Amino acid sequence: MADDQKRNGRKEAAYRHHHAALLNRPGVTGVGLGLRRRGGRLTDEVVVKVFVAHKREKADLPASAVMPATLEAPQGEAAVDVEEMLPPDIPPLHAPRLDTTMAAARLRVPRRPAVGGASVAHHAFPVGTIALGMRHRSSGAHCILSCNHVLSQLNAARLGDEVLQPAPADGGVLPLSIIGGVLGWTPVAFGGVERNMTDAAIATCAPGQARSWVDGIGAITAVAPAIALGARVRKVGRATGLTSGIVTVVGASVRPNYAPLGFGQTPALFVNQIVAQIDCAYGDSGSLLVDEENRAVGLLFGGTRSGHTWFNPFDAVCAALDIALLDEDARREAPGTVS
Repeated sequence: MADDQKRNGRKEAAYRHHHAALLNRPGVTGVGLGLRRRGGRLTDEVVVKVFVAHKREKADLPASAVMPATLEAPQGEAAVDVEEMLPPDIPPLHAPRLDTTMAAARLRVPRRPAVGGASVAHHAFPVGTIALGMRHRSSGAHCILSCNHVLSQLNAARLGDEVLQPAPADGGVLPLSIIGGVLGWTPVAFGGVERNMTDAAIATCAPGQARSWVDGIGAITAVAPAIALGARVRKVGRATGLTSGIVTVVGASVRPNYAPLGFGQTPALFVNQIVAQIDCAYGDSGSLLVDEENRAVGLLFGGTRSGHTWFNPFDAVCAALDIALLDEDARREAPGTVS
């Protein structure tokens, strides 16, 4: 175990040393420290993962475009694995691969108290997912957490704007479906230079109207400080319900596709992200990624049709928004639905 940690530490050092240069190579859509894929199957070998929009044979590439097989740095070296992936869409645009209508039906109705996995959105945005009920540390306000683009119209909302649960796409209407008002968000910086770590927002709600509980998973009582490659994870989203998978890339950087929200020509750079091989679809933005100990790991903000689902690290979300779990709620029984 100690030897593996040392080897992986050297590989991470090589990745950090070459990170910026790799990300700026033509055709590269993302980079990270990940698991090698052979014949379409993931292995347990840790490598520097380089994502490209279109993977081609070496013979079809100019010499300057061929990715090195190994990267060396003063602190270590690491093998390189090139994998095809288009930039993740924000929000995910694809439909579920399986018919999940029945499985996710209870997530698309009014939930009081609100729970992770349930439908939510700004009154002028179609649909997203609640991550959890949270507490705003500085004000003590109870709130719900989701993505900036779900609750705050991607930096464009006003404080106090109405948030609906369920979301408009699931029948939410003003004023009957109001659960609260926008309290704050982490701004997404565009231009491709300034680094982003989170696409997140919170909306206030009355005490007792949200819990640190995820439908189908249960109480979330802690935030994971980190997540390991190959770790088993789960998420519950309004579109696909409960799905499971594994973490395939950590420390990842990407310039996701915000074109669906009007930012097609101005990229946003995200760093230190988590990638999991786990199903998601349109409406799952804001879903909470949970580890095997039911700890909060990440906040889903984008995904691809090829199964690469992208998450903000949850500890970074909490720090940026000054929020914490509702500990007193996490110990209660599972909440239900209201009509």
